Amino acid sequence: MITLFTSDTANGQKAALMLEECGLPHQRIAIDLQAGEHLAPAFLARNPLGKIPVLHDEDGPGGAAITISQSAAIVRYLAGKTGLLLPSHPREAAMADQFASLVSADLSAAFTGIFQFGVLPLALGEAPVQTALDHFTAQAHRGLAVIDTRLNDSPWLAGSAMTYADVLAYPVARTSVRMLGGDPLRGYPAIRRWATVIAARPAARSVFV
Repeated sequence: MITLFTSDTANGQKAALMLEECGLPHQRIAIDLQAGEHLAPAFLARNPLGKIPVLHDEDGPGGAAITISQSAAIVRYLAGKTGLLLPSHPREAAMADQFASLVSADLSAAFTGIFQFGVLPLALGEAPVQTALDHFTAQAHRGLAVIDTRLNDSPWLAGSAMTYADVLAYPVARTSVRMLGGDPLRGYPAIRRWATVIAARPAARSVFV
């Protein structure tokens, strides 16, 4: 049995979407971030960093249980476990890794900055840290522009078929971008088209309700 300890954030959605795309039986246990459940000893025993998602697979490599944190690592582990959503060509494998890294290291970090310096201060009745907010907003748009250019030339991030890179990117394009306000995909038509295709898949309909 696979257990996913998660919350309804973009990072949590990445792992949940991959589980659904792979068709793996699993249970999801909701972690209440506002209540601080991610900092409770029981959770910290699974991930000392205190962040979701965390996946526990009783039937891990060699039949031994394994616990994995970090959404990108979880998604890549599930691709390897099932052989699904893996590129079949070395060139597309390189592109999948490139865009998975862009999402995880650059784009997600930009939206974390927007949350920390814009969304959170407003929620606390404080003024945003405008210089930092402007910086991370610009970084988010730069990352989205790179992805939009890629999807204008290719139906999927890796190339001809959907891969784990698309699974990692979709929750950012659906959930994280809301922090930009308005119609955040207005200037990114290729991302909008791609996101519409993924949204219609059964796996996405199961996760995003």
